[in-house]
Amino acid sequence: MLYWWQYIRTLKIIYWKRFRNIIALKKGRHYQKFIILCTGRTGSTYLHTCLNSHPNVCSFGDTGLGWGEQLIKTKWKPYARHIHAIGMKVFYEPGDQEVFSEMKLPDDVRVIHLTRKDELAMYYSRLKAEATGLWTGPSDRGPKITIQDQEFLHFKNAYLTTVAANQQQLSDYKVLDITYESLTEDTEKSLNQIQKFLGVRPKKLFSLLPKQRDYPLEEGIENYGDLRVM
Repeated sequence: MLYWWQYIRTLKIIYWKRFRNIIALKKGRHYQKFIILCTGRTGSTYLHTCLNSHPNVCSFGDTGLGWGEQLIKTKWKPYARHIHAIGMKVFYEPGDQEVFSEMKLPDDVRVIHLTRKDELAMYYSRLKAEATGLWTGPSDRGPKITIQDQEFLHFKNAYLTTVAANQQQLSDYKVLDITYESLTEDTEKSLNQIQKFLGVRPKKLFSLLPKQRDYPLEEGIENYGDLRVM
């Protein structure tokens, strides 16, 4: 359950960081650059909002590929000394296999590679979001849906292929692999690990985002048993 003081606290942290940056006389690029590399429905918005609750971290929203130079100019610009890490989400679609060849990123960028082990839950979440238009916040359960097995299998194979390709292309970067499952099931440990990876002092982070699905996956998919064994 979220309380009004949590909203006030979040706004205070975000706007205080911005205000201190505006009035700072000395600015530089002393901070750690990072990206959250992921596809949709992997918990990236939850992680992004958690990081923004840290007083020394700035995390920006979704970006597209091929924006390397623009990112450096618009996001990784000089900041006040109290900002120790600045980053953003970078999305790819399952099937993309040349993610980093399309981007021009500095060598000192650290990569949080966010993935999801349960491809069926991820695919169901995508279908629900596309059907309802609700990508964040709670979503009504609605009637069970039937998922075409070949379409799911194609998605799963494309996703796993892209994850493997990313891992190979990431060999020249410092990378932290985090799964949706670890982020949601062992949240404090995962967030502490991420904060240490970014070089900031670990704090108790939080997000105002409620979980979208609060019911078992089998209650949302008509042919759940057939898909689970694929």
